[in-house]
Amino acid sequence: MKTILFVDDEINILHGLRRILRGFRTEYDMVFANSADEALEVFANKPIDVMVTDLRMPEHDGVYLLEKVRNQYPYTVRIVLSGYADREISLRTVGLAHQFISKPVNADILIKAIQRASTLHTLITQPELQKLVLRLNSLPSLPDLYYKIVAELNAPETSTQKIGKIIAMDMGMTARVLQLVNSSFFGLSNRIVDPVQATTFLGLETVRDLALSLHVFSQFNEDLLADMGLAKLWDHSLTVAGFSKIILQDLNHNPKQRDVGFVLGLLHDLGKLVLAQNLPRLYKPVLMEAERNEKPLIQLELERFGATHSDVGAYLLGVWGLDEVVMAVTAFHHEPENYVGEFRYEVAAVHIANCFANHIDKTDATLGIHMDYLNALGITNQLSFWKEKCGKFTMEGLRYG
Repeated sequence: MKTILFVDDEINILHGLRRILRGFRTEYDMVFANSADEALEVFANKPIDVMVTDLRMPEHDGVYLLEKVRNQYPYTVRIVLSGYADREISLRTVGLAHQFISKPVNADILIKAIQRASTLHTLITQPELQKLVLRLNSLPSLPDLYYKIVAELNAPETSTQKIGKIIAMDMGMTARVLQLVNSSFFGLSNRIVDPVQATTFLGLETVRDLALSLHVFSQFNEDLLADMGLAKLWDHSLTVAGFSKIILQDLNHNPKQRDVGFVLGLLHDLGKLVLAQNLPRLYKPVLMEAERNEKPLIQLELERFGATHSDVGAYLLGVWGLDEVVMAVTAFHHEPENYVGEFRYEVAAVHIANCFANHIDKTDATLGIHMDYLNALGITNQLSFWKEKCGKFTMEGLRYG
């Protein structure tokens, strides 16, 4: 049974949470604390899977508690409850909290966040990998993209459109702005999947704070980038993003999801970035062996880490509260036949786009595509058309917009 800790200095809030979650007493061990110090005492006596905490508390506030938990109990998923009046202090916790929920609490949103956070362990069972992901506070960008966005943010005349288009070229920055803008803290009725739209909604001041003051955006170490040959990861992700957008818009099976293709493709290999950034000495030989075509990369990752980059990426996106479709595509783009859910066409689109990107210059661009899965969806006969359509685009043509 998973243990959930709720922290708030207002007794009435804690009583309200108890009422909301009364029906889940057989599913979770729920513990309640009315101060940061009391919460830390709970941590000292039992493992906590998910912590839901207020920010404004006397003596030691939520920021203090989040820092302590991240450093001392990294296996815990950290969720913040905050009101709109706490916007400034909430932004300070972007690197500390995994998700944000607004006050007054919406019962359905809270329950869904807890349910998702408490089941993510099925993606990664290795404690050290879980700890690695849960402690992340930023994902590095290509140095030239990082310098570009910093320069643009410091320019006397800039716009959210310009900033958003730079963000849309980078996996880490895109994941972060989507995480923040889609938190219930902003109270949006419809989820945003477009990084330019997300940037516009957040506004220049918030994005500037994220990049320049809070250091949520960072750059990849240039020596490490060169040593591991990772620059091509960004090119590949942008290519898959463009191809996925083409294929998903053409499928037209779900109008609400047609425009998410670019982001789904952009984020599909996010797990590679996590592993390369945090475990470079272990991951480099895995990448080199896969480059020699001795074994598939996901097989080598399983043998070395007990999880694939797909698992790691989906786990992080789930912890950060991104949409289920993003998690599903990231988790299953290599093995779509293992996916059972409502986003089969989205998984198929990115699976095809990924294979095209790997083999578009070869005679048979369908190498690696799981034909049985496509046959079940009735879309195999469109492969040649998509191959031709994707092949017409250059890398520059595939960039956002």
